[in-house]
Amino acid sequence: MVNIDPTILQLILLWCGYFMLHSLLASQVVKIFVNRKLPAIYPSYRLFYNLIALITLAPIAIIHFQDDSSLMLI
Repeated sequence: MVNIDPTILQLILLWCGYFMLHSLLASQVVKIFVNRKLPAIYPSYRLFYNLIALITLAPIAIIHFQDDSSLMLI
């Protein structure tokens, strides 16, 4: 059995979650949903999307760069 550093495993899961959320929010399905259900907010959707991307990226980046594992340099 392979021993995986818990921080590495946590980062793998966090990055995967980030990419899935990022892709979901960028999808046409979500954009159409927001346009239909919240038409007043739709013009600002791109700003909302970018803020969510930044807010969710920040903690992952902090954890990523605090770990001094050699795997983090790849």
